[in-house]
Parts: sequence; C-alpha cells; structure tokens
Amino acid sequence: MNIFSRSRSLGRTRRAFSRVELLAITTALFLLALVALPLIANTPRINLGLRERSNRIVCLANLRQIGQAFQLWASDHGDQNPPFVRTNAGGIYGVPLANNCWYQFAWVSNELATPRVLVCPSDTNTTHVAQDFSSDPDGGFLNSAYRNNALSYLLSLHAVFYSPSILSGDRNIQPTTSGDSCAYSGLSAVLSLQRRLPIAEWNNDVHGSTGNLLFNDGSAQESSITDLRNALATPVTGDSIHILLPR
Repeated sequence: MNIFSRSRSLGRTRRAFSRVELLAITTALFLLALVALPLIANTPRINLGLRERSNRIVCLANLRQIGQAFQLWASDHGDQNPPFVRTNAGGIYGVPLANNCWYQFAWVSNELATPRVLVCPSDTNTTHVAQDFSSDPDGGFLNSAYRNNALSYLLSLHAVFYSPSILSGDRNIQPTTSGDSCAYSGLSAVLSLQRRLPIAEWNNDVHGSTGNLLFNDGSAQESSITDLRNALATPVTGDSIHILLPR
C-alpha cells in the first residue's frame, strides 16, 4: 500500500457527528444564549447603577468635607456657625448677602480649600463647577455666573453644634411651605418647614427618591423620605426650621 492509498484509508475512518450529538451541542449553545443575552441586554442598566452608587459615595464624601470645614470655622468662633456670629467677630449675622446660600459656603472657603466639593456629580441642574473661590469669570466661585450654579447643597440656619440637627444636604428638597424670616440668624430663609408638620420629600433631581444629609456632628448619611422628615422634626429651636437653598 502506498502513502496515497493509506491516506485514503485513514480518511475513511473519520466519523461525522451523529444527529444526537448535533442536537446536544445545539441545545447547549441555546442554553448559553439564554444565560448570556439578558446579561448583555442589562449591561447599560448595570453600568448606570454602578455610576449612581459611585456618585452617591462622592456626594457623601463632599458633605463630610463640608461638615469638617464648618466645624473648623466654628472652633475659632465660639462653636457657632457664620450666621450666628456678628461681623465684628468675623461672622455674617445680619449681612444682606448672607441670605444667599453661596455666600454662606464662601465664608468658610479657607476651611473648604476647593469649591469642587460643593458639586454633587449626580446633580444635573448644577451647571458649573468652580475651580477656586475667586471672582474670576473663568471658574471663580464668587463670579455671578457660578455661585448658586456651582452649588449642590442646602444650608440649615438652625445648625447648632449642641444638637444632632441638619447642617447641610442635597438641595432637592420638595417643600410645601415658603420662606420667612429666621429670628435666630436674622436672615430670610428660602424654606420654612414646620416641625409639627415636617412635610417635605426628596424630588428626583439628584439621587432619585432618596438624598444625602449632613449633620452637625460631621456625619453624613443616605436618607429616605422618612429619614428626611424625622431629621427635620428633631427639635432644636422653635417650631420651624429655616433652610437656605442654592437658588
């Protein structure tokens, strides 16, 4: 037998797949497809969830830095926040511009170091991110193009360090009451929320139906609508809580 006839003999010994084997392989591929396709289809949704979780972590870190900044400032001013300290002692009690949320945060700029921490990455309504606390039109927080446009967080005028009350948090509180004068700080609040009826909720502008809160002890936490209402109901002074929003 020559090499050619041997090759033909070996070729005749090869066996094709049987129908049963082909059916088994086809079934296995079909099952793999059933498992893989939903994962592929949900990839954008999974990525979106991971991005939001990452944004929320950044937001909580921002709030903790804000809390540290106000604590540092207060430690040099009798444990009081700027709205409670008179101008001759370095505060902003009664200063007209102090009715603006951006002005309050700018007053602790030395302690904050950078205005970047004033923007939550999930806040699509914050149109600017300031680079410094100057009035430079190209990135200065004090410039009129920035200010509240570069600020994602509210500020409570009732923040006092001897109580576990709210200091700051996400700006997307949906209230049912309007602003009035706050006798304790001498300022006009954007929001006046009654403690007896703390009717407020998170709208969907930032973190959906939840939000982040910063308390006077420097702690920051993710809060449901129920958590928000409970925090607003915490007694500090009087029957209402006054809040400045970046508007």
